[in-house]
Amino acid sequence: MKKTIASALILIVILTFAQCHLGTKPFKTYFWTSNQTGKTLYLFIDEVNKGVLPALSEAPVCDNDASKKKALFVSLEAGTYLIEVKDQSGNIKVSEKLETRLSNHDKTIGVSREGHQGESRSTTEDDCLILELFY
Repeated sequence: MKKTIASALILIVILTFAQCHLGTKPFKTYFWTSNQTGKTLYLFIDEVNKGVLPALSEAPVCDNDASKKKALFVSLEAGTYLIEVKDQSGNIKVSEKLETRLSNHDKTIGVSREGHQGESRSTTEDDCLILELFY
């Protein structure tokens, strides 16, 4: 009897943690900058070049597909990321830690700039995250 209860409790704990992990989903993240310098800027996530960071005169909007297409799209799973914007010479213009988590019951977006540079602004709607990076 004790083995059955212990087994049931272990199963409940495993299923609870599995459900938490399986319940997370990625943010559809759209990156852009408002800096109008005329210089090409690149987005790096965890030191991997994700492409040219578009300089836009207006912020993309989550419920406007045409405006989102102008931004740089990256799907971000739950986690913590080093976000950097670099110029063509590799000089870092923006650097921050970004934490994301999205599930049916929780939405977390955290930014840490301790020892980092530049700024960011974000807006979210459901699983859409729009992140402006500027300096």
